[in-house]
Amino acid sequence: MNDFYNQAKHNEAFLTSIEHSFPDDYFDWKVTVIYYTSIHMLKCLAKKRGVKIGDTHQDIATSLNSRKGKQVTPFPTWAWNNYEDLLRYSKISRYDGINNRAIVLIAQKNNYNECKKLFTSFCSYMKKHGIEL
Repeated sequence: MNDFYNQAKHNEAFLTSIEHSFPDDYFDWKVTVIYYTSIHMLKCLAKKRGVKIGDTHQDIATSLNSRKGKQVTPFPTWAWNNYEDLLRYSKISRYDGINNRAIVLIAQKNNYNECKKLFTSFCSYMKKHGIEL
């Protein structure tokens, strides 16, 4: 389809691999991969629709977030909220840490499980618009 789709498929394959090989660890990386898969899916959808959404998080928010009032292409609020939550969880997984490894693992596993739900919902929207991994 395009380079963004190929990158999303590549990320999804990596996610499947680490989920299978490390079911009880690396939740920070799993969350991060889920987020980056979603951003590539967004860029794929934009390219398919012939619009530019930009490269930075701010550009993408301005282009797709209906609350900003400047959407360059229709994108439902609930799907944007899912994307924003995936971004937030990705930042948490990369930058927030507690010194107690057991607590971090529990928190990251919970965040990962929430991300899987958000991503499933996000993917259902993308599938309706021709972007299916």
